[in-house]
Amino acid sequence: MKRTPESALFLLIAAGATAVSTASADVRLPNVIGDNMVLQRGMKIPVWGWASPGERVTVELARAKARARADERGEWRVDLPKMRAGGPHTLTVSGANTVELKNILVGEVWIGSGQSNMEFALLHSDGGPAEVDAANYADIRLFQVPKGLSGIPKADVEAAWQPCTPQSVPLFSAVLYYFGKRLHGELDVPVGLIAAAWGGTCIEPWTPPPGFARVERLAYLSDGIRREQLAYLDQVEELLKQSEEGLAGVREWLTPARTAALSDALLPPAPPVVLPEHTLAIRGKPAGMFNAMIHPLVPFAGRGVIWYQGESNIFDGSLYAYKMRALVEGWRNAWHNHRLSFYWAQLAPCWYGGDTSRLPLIWEAQTFAMRTPRTGMAVLTDIGNIRDIHPRNKKDVGERLALWALAHDYGKDIVYSGPLFKSMKVEGSAIRVFFDHSGAGLQSRDGNPLTHFEIAGNGGYVPAKAVIDPATSSGLAADTVLVSSDAIAEPEAVRFAWDEAAVPNLCNKEGLPAGPFRTCSTAPIIRGSPHFVDTTSVTLECVEMEGVIRYTLDGSTPTKKSPIYRQEVSLNDTATVRARYFRAGGEKSTVVQQTFTRVEPRERHGMMVVPGLRYDYYEGAWNKLPDFSELEPAASGIADGVTLMPRRSNDCFGFSFTGYLEVRAAGPYTFRLGSDDGSRLSVDGRLVVDNDGLHPYAERSGTVDLDPGMREIVITFFERGGGEALTATCEGPGVSRGPMTFWCEP
Repeated sequence: MKRTPESALFLLIAAGATAVSTASADVRLPNVIGDNMVLQRGMKIPVWGWASPGERVTVELARAKARARADERGEWRVDLPKMRAGGPHTLTVSGANTVELKNILVGEVWIGSGQSNMEFALLHSDGGPAEVDAANYADIRLFQVPKGLSGIPKADVEAAWQPCTPQSVPLFSAVLYYFGKRLHGELDVPVGLIAAAWGGTCIEPWTPPPGFARVERLAYLSDGIRREQLAYLDQVEELLKQSEEGLAGVREWLTPARTAALSDALLPPAPPVVLPEHTLAIRGKPAGMFNAMIHPLVPFAGRGVIWYQGESNIFDGSLYAYKMRALVEGWRNAWHNHRLSFYWAQLAPCWYGGDTSRLPLIWEAQTFAMRTPRTGMAVLTDIGNIRDIHPRNKKDVGERLALWALAHDYGKDIVYSGPLFKSMKVEGSAIRVFFDHSGAGLQSRDGNPLTHFEIAGNGGYVPAKAVIDPATSSGLAADTVLVSSDAIAEPEAVRFAWDEAAVPNLCNKEGLPAGPFRTCSTAPIIRGSPHFVDTTSVTLECVEMEGVIRYTLDGSTPTKKSPIYRQEVSLNDTATVRARYFRAGGEKSTVVQQTFTRVEPRERHGMMVVPGLRYDYYEGAWNKLPDFSELEPAASGIADGVTLMPRRSNDCFGFSFTGYLEVRAAGPYTFRLGSDDGSRLSVDGRLVVDNDGLHPYAERSGTVDLDPGMREIVITFFERGGGEALTATCEGPGVSRGPMTFWCEP
């Protein structure tokens, strides 16, 4: 998107939101340290703030006292010793002035974050009005972080602690409230709850740069953040060359800021001056919400985080597991606390439309993400409404998350999870499935036969009969499930609840539902240009890490003796690549394959064209398709086909694709275009499909008569927020409906 001088208006970074002005002599604290707060028991208590450079500051709480001197930026910090639960206490901070904070409790502190299902208000949840009326809990304290975006980490946020009352709780996060209420009831200690959520947001804006940097698969995000941060700092440096008036402290800030950007670390908060607008301060860009809504809480001590998000990343599939790991590692890095507990809610069943396996892939990614230590997941397959992305039953969500905390953080001997797949064993024409977290035993929630089990042999999956085999009859240590089908004589794999609308009935006797699963490992992804002129490189990827990818190039089925994929495979001639993932434990995935075809270049109007589709990528917020010819692309390149992979953001972006379709036979050709949000398709300059506007995923079609030859196809697309998808297919004489093969100028 082109920027005019008017669009690069300077934005004020308020003095109250970053560092304190050196002209001010008053001692000041961040708002997260205030009256009515709850401090974390059993951990050192960080207290920090601002004062005049060199000013001595004394902090007193109960019998503890600590002193510090403000540095050259006016920043100071002390760490008070661990305390037991209790209160109320008074915290006194004195320097040139004295600040006295009252009604302070010591207990357990948790953060709740994510998108709309975490933000969802208690008042609007099932039983909400009655719960609000009864919510008089003097020892539960609430801190609501306002929504905000920033390209640079902020040091403060406009919010205040409040006791939980019918007046303060109605619009507070229902999930976080029920989580905290359960902890308070079980532990009988004060509980502090910090809510920082924003509906319709992806995971990337909540993740700081160090998180992405710790996950090699997400290097493209780290690279993008680093590039934008350095460009921004260059812009600020250019301002200093023109004049330093009104930019006190900026030159001194630039050096550590640039060092941090180059090392993928968090930038220090900027001085309280007028600075340019930051390109990362856009909804959907990485790190923007962490900077504005989470960083101001650092280093306030807490036990952990609960997280409810994923709907806006529904197209990520297995990639979401990497993003979850980046989120967890990024927050732990920010707090310098690698024991920070992190528990999330698995998304509830919901009809999203389109591919019904998209949500199960997110479920699987959320399950894989639990391999990160000190994490856990509450399964929600029984609480949703498949026609509503926002289940109203928030009590079970909060309480199931609390079970994980009670068991892992507070040592309670309880069953804290529903059955999760452990292993399988082929027994003749059946497969026996073993589970972790069986509790007192397995059961059908409604007393009916078990539902949503499928079994596969050498082919695809078919519906299966599933029967609980009690430990008392099998002689095994725990109940298992026997899965079979008359249609499968030699079974190889089982899957359970592998559909976005599945509401299965398997649970343990504690009433906690079983998590969706498939017993085969995740199949690899084959990437490369399906058509090439001279040579092409093929890459193989898999979300799993405890195993290997094996492949063949002759069309045969990969076995444990096939070559292990270690680097790109170079092809000089037509070949069919088949690949399979083998776990260390022996489980193997289904076989995936793709044929790569060597072709001769084509000509169009005397110009050579090669396989590929040229794209221009744009960033901006639109309500309908703009005239991309009047905008400057943020990136350009050649893709194998219609894809959103080159995007740098999950919101507020657009593409213009241009290529040629080889038409071999004259006749009517039907083009179908599906998108969320708007899209258009033109053939030889004539508009054929108009799917423009802000809307959820929708598909439209158009038909046009074409003569043989290379026909120019132009597809334009934009995404405003809340999901992103684009599909394009064609069918005509001798051509079945499917993706198009494009050609473009090299």
